Amino acid sequence: MHNFMIGMWNGFDQDKYARDFRPGFFGIEVGSFPDIRYVESTLIRKSIDDNFNWGCHYPLIKNNNPTRDPLFLSLCREIKAKAFNDFRKEAELVASLGGKYILTHFPKPVLVSDTFDFTYWRFANDMEWVYAKDYPHDELTKNMRTMFVELDRISKNCGIPVVLENDAIAQYLCNDSFFSELLAEYGNVKLCLDVGRLHLNQCVDESFNGLAFAKKYAMYAYIIHLWNTSPLANLKGGHLPVSVEQRPEDGYADIKEYLHVIFSCNPDVKVLFEHNSHVLSDGELQQCYEWVDSIRMGCNE
Repeated sequence: MHNFMIGMWNGFDQDKYARDFRPGFFGIEVGSFPDIRYVESTLIRKSIDDNFNWGCHYPLIKNNNPTRDPLFLSLCREIKAKAFNDFRKEAELVASLGGKYILTHFPKPVLVSDTFDFTYWRFANDMEWVYAKDYPHDELTKNMRTMFVELDRISKNCGIPVVLENDAIAQYLCNDSFFSELLAEYGNVKLCLDVGRLHLNQCVDESFNGLAFAKKYAMYAYIIHLWNTSPLANLKGGHLPVSVEQRPEDGYADIKEYLHVIFSCNPDVKVLFEHNSHVLSDGELQQCYEWVDSIRMGCNE
């Protein structure tokens, strides 16, 4: 379980830390903390005292930006420039405080297909998505390379990986080879495979295959975000702890198959349990950890 992590957003939850964290875990992923003094007095102090690592889910400090994530692929030059500038400053701050990585959602804006069902997907506002058919392919290719060049430069200057977490992914984006080619060329830019999102993406877009995406890009993953949901469960918040009892025929992701696909290719990938742990008893939470670890170990035998 040395690569396991828990998440905390909007502040350091001492009760969650005491219950969910285990000695030997890699660390904690954090984001949207109130201010820098709060980060230093809670997270940084605790990480030093208890000797754990931490990474940042952008932004580290809560801001008033209209969108949750930087719009690196915006067709507007000014919006795109601001996105890179804001992200660079945040990466510099995270690195200066000892963070091990900085993560943000990708692609932004999200490119959605005509068959995408918005009923079960949450966007902060309409700036966060655009129909794929309305985004010229040559502009996408150019903007993707610009994004990788800029993020690679930020990563090198700060000395920490930049991690891109899948938001909704349009099928034509993952079919094209240029995405994998960019990941291979710019090794400082990594992926986060969010298993719950991949499954939900498949549920709302008939052209997308979550397992195929995971298999294709597992080699580039730095971390996975692990939780489960079904379309109906996601309307109530989603982010359910993974369990051997969750069945695909009931609308849930086949977590064992996802983990087998990912661990078989990348056994040392970090695992963030991005779930609502309060729905589990202490014993059930420990069983959750042990079940995931048993799948990882089985892939290494």
